[in-house]
Amino acid sequence: MPYMPSPWQSKMHSQREPRKWIWVGRRGGKGRGVLHEALAVINRASFSPFIHDGKDITDSLTPQIHVWTVAPNYGQAQQVWNEMKAFIPAHMVKPPENLRGNRSSTGWNEANMNVWLDLPLIDGAGKVRSRSKVFWEIKSADNFEMLQTVGLDFLWMTESQDIKQGAWDKVRPILSSPGRMGHACIEGIPPLNRAHWFSRGYNDAIRHPTVMDTAITATTFDNVYLTEDQKNDIRNEKRKTTEAMWNRMYMAIQPDSGGAFFSARAIDNAKISNELTHPEPGHRYVAGLDLGKQTDPTVLVIKDRETRESVFALEMLHRDWVVQKATIAFETERWGCERIMMDSTGMGGDILFDEFMDMGLPVEGFKFTNPSKHQLFLELAVAIEQNTCSFPASWENLIQQMEGFEVTSQGGMFRYRQVDNGHDDWLDAEALALRASDPAREVMEARARVTGKSGVRGIGSSTKKTQSSIMRQISDWRQDSVLNERQPPPDLVINGDPVVMGQSIEEYR
Repeated sequence: MPYMPSPWQSKMHSQREPRKWIWVGRRGGKGRGVLHEALAVINRASFSPFIHDGKDITDSLTPQIHVWTVAPNYGQAQQVWNEMKAFIPAHMVKPPENLRGNRSSTGWNEANMNVWLDLPLIDGAGKVRSRSKVFWEIKSADNFEMLQTVGLDFLWMTESQDIKQGAWDKVRPILSSPGRMGHACIEGIPPLNRAHWFSRGYNDAIRHPTVMDTAITATTFDNVYLTEDQKNDIRNEKRKTTEAMWNRMYMAIQPDSGGAFFSARAIDNAKISNELTHPEPGHRYVAGLDLGKQTDPTVLVIKDRETRESVFALEMLHRDWVVQKATIAFETERWGCERIMMDSTGMGGDILFDEFMDMGLPVEGFKFTNPSKHQLFLELAVAIEQNTCSFPASWENLIQQMEGFEVTSQGGMFRYRQVDNGHDDWLDAEALALRASDPAREVMEARARVTGKSGVRGIGSSTKKTQSSIMRQISDWRQDSVLNERQPPPDLVINGDPVVMGQSIEEYR
């Protein structure tokens, strides 16, 4: 069948980045476009010998050209399989003569959904190919442990919004294999949740474009082959569904909140705090402390008590509890924290709570139960919706945990999870720090005192974190007798960045 691309497909083909993240509405032509992108990459790969140390070792590649199409399940791969049979030239379909177990008279292995292609050794312009044998496989992501490690010239992830993180983690490394092209098209409609791996990859390609990644989007209506009657029928679908769902399906617009507990729009609006390296005169501070358990870190978040701006965070990974206690005591005393709301769940939490009390710290215990945890996060969600708390835009760990946090209700009980099964330590510490802060009704008064105007967003110190000031602070910690009395200073992670005590500014950079 002939292929005449729509304008958006032509634009996609013209972009040279090897990884293309594609958000396109239903019936927009993304499958057909990626199929022909794969054929173009196969053609380029056939003229690309594998040279190492000046030697041609192309014969070491088995198969010579390898392509995968990965779908959420084999059922969703059926349309891809049908289009492959419609658009791949029949004369190219030919399994190797010595291939064992091939019982297909057509070359298409229906049982395993794979096909061997044999390209002409010399193209129409008389150019000799280095590689001519192509093995193209359909793979299912539902059991991603079966995605065996191979080297790929082209990867096609289809309906990526329905594919789990584990499958992407399994196939991502095989794009960097010696002798392989390593191209990929990752396509689908926008996921419901911004923390989904497909959403993160697409948005990262927009925010941080590189020579490796690019983002492409198109709506259903960008398919020039849809008739007006078909377009009107799609428009009429608005009457049968929500606007957000219609926009996601046909306009390739991600829902604001989707399946997440925290609104994406509100999270963006709350990313306005300035990070500080030291307390400012005249300001009062509180803290939220989430204690690490086995594999997750301990996180301390410092907030301005009146404005409810988060200004400082400290993360400690796999450190001795004696060191952690000393560090927490030092930081909360340095900031003059008037309240420290801490996780006191379980025997370990109770013990550390009592020890902090004995040290004279103003700790208040919070036990995580099903109802109390829901209420804690509900308070945080309302606060960011109403713009009565904020945090720095650079706190990527916190933002990712907010975006990926989901709550479901079953039998009157709430179930909490991260969309990628990650940790909630930063989120817990932020919510606890908010609980320790002054009530929301006092925030507007505090804003008026600082800015002279009521309702002005984005107050806070203009003193921002610098690498040199952080290193001066670390030097102070190193000299502090509390930390040096019984243990060497701890390795720390400050606002997401690992820092080793005593390293130079150049090393930190």
